[in-house]
Amino acid sequence: MFLWGNYRKVEELFQQFSDAVGQSLKHAFTAIQDLSQGATAESVAESVRLAHKFESRADDLRREVINHLVQGSLMPNTRGDMMNLLELIDDVADEAEDLLDPFFVRFLDFGLLSQDGLTDMMGQIEQQYEMLIQAVQYLFVDMSNIVTLTHEIEEIESRVDDVEEAMILHVLDNEDMDLATKMLYRTFIRNLAGLANIIEDSANQLEVIVAVRSG
Repeated sequence: MFLWGNYRKVEELFQQFSDAVGQSLKHAFTAIQDLSQGATAESVAESVRLAHKFESRADDLRREVINHLVQGSLMPNTRGDMMNLLELIDDVADEAEDLLDPFFVRFLDFGLLSQDGLTDMMGQIEQQYEMLIQAVQYLFVDMSNIVTLTHEIEEIESRVDDVEEAMILHVLDNEDMDLATKMLYRTFIRNLAGLANIIEDSANQLEVIVAVRSG
């Protein structure tokens, strides 16, 4: 085992942190899905509030994990890599929260987005995140399963890229939109698809940790 000291506490806190990020992502996607089906900004306020709440909770837990790492709960050559992993996963919650920027929520008609594409992209990103957290859990029990999961995460990111391209073309082909509005939708779609890139980067960081510990 590459961990020593109070690593069980790190494992417990990391799980809580990962769950909080996942909840933030879930509630952000719920708000977006509801908006795409005609909900008003006011009616999704609770989902937005919960996304913000869990993002804040994830920040608090991230700081707790870092405190334990600094105190020596892991071997020195693992701490830095784990901190990088923490920051990347935390970025998932940050970026999900940014998708609920009041400007997007109040001024975009989410119903004009490709509904199939939106549902497909968010579903794949949620699946990708679940795989990432499963891979993180293997850090504490059996690292031999991590590489298989990280490869699957990379494959999902590639599929999300394809959906992103199709969704952007759907917007650009809308003759009723002016160019400025199309660019706003394009920005939102790219930010949404960007979550898959962050999750893939997190998976790559996991592979670094595995390589260091196996080396």
